[in-house]
Amino acid sequence: MFDTESLWVSSAINACKQMEYKITEKLPTLCIGTNKETTKNIFQKHLGNTFDFETFYLISRDIMKEEIKKEGLKTKKGLLELLSYLKDKNYLLAIASSSTKKVINDYLKLTNIDKNNFYKIVSGEDFKESKPNPDIFIKTCELLNVKPNEAIVLEDSNNGITAAYKAGCKTILIPDIDILKDQTIKMATYQVQSLLEVIDILENNIESNK
Repeated sequence: MFDTESLWVSSAINACKQMEYKITEKLPTLCIGTNKETTKNIFQKHLGNTFDFETFYLISRDIMKEEIKKEGLKTKKGLLELLSYLKDKNYLLAIASSSTKKVINDYLKLTNIDKNNFYKIVSGEDFKESKPNPDIFIKTCELLNVKPNEAIVLEDSNNGITAAYKAGCKTILIPDIDILKDQTIKMATYQVQSLLEVIDILENNIESNK
């Protein structure tokens, strides 16, 4: 929904630099789609158990906040048009994000998106394991009272698509900065370049099911 992945990567690199650790884009990219605890495990696996993740987390968060304050928070291309379409067609919507509830709500406010558009907002902080574990999507389907094979998940990362696939959901892959594995691409039901193309997929499916 939000254009934050490149911002996260640059913030992580700069936070590590302040802590006198040198990393490349590869490390924070591995964490895209995961929650805080999984991100901590990934960083400490690569930088050592002595890496002060809590300090890193606070510094990187502050860097991101300052950048958003200065530049604003951008939404992904086609998001607003897609939300309008889905609302008009009475789709049952949910957010299933690895971010904390506070971050999710803050981002919705910053982009003037009414959280009441979504029947449920599910946060990764409520789960022991994050994506690529499928639990968040399985639980979201339960809350929506739909079977996983009746749900469509929109994702942009290896971790997200893998989790949705394991949950048994149909998936639409909208690539961002994560370098996608061949296996991930094969898991996706559809692949598009922007959220605008999701409307075409839904419209075509409606026509084919008539």
